[in-house]
Amino acid sequence: MKLIHTLKQPYTYYYNQKDLPLETLIVFTFFFFFTYLFEPFNVNSSEHVFNFFFICSIHGLVAAFLFFIYFSINNLRPEEEKWNLGKEITHLIFLLLLVGFGNYLIRPIIYNNPDNISIFYLWEEILHTWLVGILLILFIIPLNFIRLYKSNSKKAAKLGASPFEHTITSKTFRIHTQTQIDTFDLNVEKLMFAKAEGNYVEFVLEGEDLQLTKEVKRISLKELEDQLKNCSWIVKTHRSYLLNLNKIEKISGNAQGYSILLNNTDIQIPVSRSNLKKFNVVYNQFKYQ
Repeated sequence: MKLIHTLKQPYTYYYNQKDLPLETLIVFTFFFFFTYLFEPFNVNSSEHVFNFFFICSIHGLVAAFLFFIYFSINNLRPEEEKWNLGKEITHLIFLLLLVGFGNYLIRPIIYNNPDNISIFYLWEEILHTWLVGILLILFIIPLNFIRLYKSNSKKAAKLGASPFEHTITSKTFRIHTQTQIDTFDLNVEKLMFAKAEGNYVEFVLEGEDLQLTKEVKRISLKELEDQLKNCSWIVKTHRSYLLNLNKIEKISGNAQGYSILLNNTDIQIPVSRSNLKKFNVVYNQFKYQ
C-alpha cells in the first residue's frame, strides 16, 4: 500500500514541447556514450556494416527519435496536472521497450548477420536498452523525486499556512466572453478559482452557507486573466487554473510544485513548476500588504 501511495505522488512533467528538443539531445547523448564506452554486449566487428562509432550514433538516434515522437504525441493531451511518479516510471518503461524494438528493426541495416531477425536478438536489443535506462528509472528518478519534494516542501513552509483575507475594493467585474450574449458580472469576492476546460472556463464560487456553485462560460483562461489583471489577488498557478489568494487555507509542497488546499473544502489546486517563482513573489507581496 505504501508503494502504491508513493507512485501516486505528484511528479514534475518535464516533457513539454518547449524543452523537448534539449531533452531529446540529452537522450541521444546518453544512449550513444553508454553504448560506445561500455559496449554492453560482445562486439563482433566483422558483422558491422559501418564502423562502431557510427553504429552507436544510429542507436542513439533511434532512441532520441522515438523519445521525441512519443512525448510529442503525449503532449497533444496535456497531462501535467495529473502527472505522478507512477506515470513517469510507466511511460519511461514503455518507451524503453519501444526503443529496444526500434533498435531490433534496424539490425539488418547495421549488422551483417543472417540471424538478425530472431527472438534472441530482439531480447538482446531490449535488454541492452534496459541496461541504459535502468539507471534513470531505478536511481535518478527516485532521487530527483526526493530532491523536488524536500525543496518544494521547504519553500511552501516559508510561505506560511495561515489563511488571510484582504478587503476587496471592487467586488464585481464585467466579464466579456466569446459569445456576446453570454457576457456576465463576476463577483471576485466569491470566486474560489477558475479552471480551463477546453474552450470553456469553469468558475467555482463560494455560495450561501459556504456551499460551492459552478458556472461554465465560453472564454479562454488567458482572456479571463487579461480581464482580471487589476485583481492582484487573482493569480495563475497552473496553465489550467486561476486562483483567489484569499481562499487559501494551506500550502504544501510536493515533487510537482505546490498543492493548495482551499478554505472549507477538500479541493486542492496545483502550482506548477513553471509558475512557482511568480507565485512566491505575488503571494508574499499580497500577504504582507
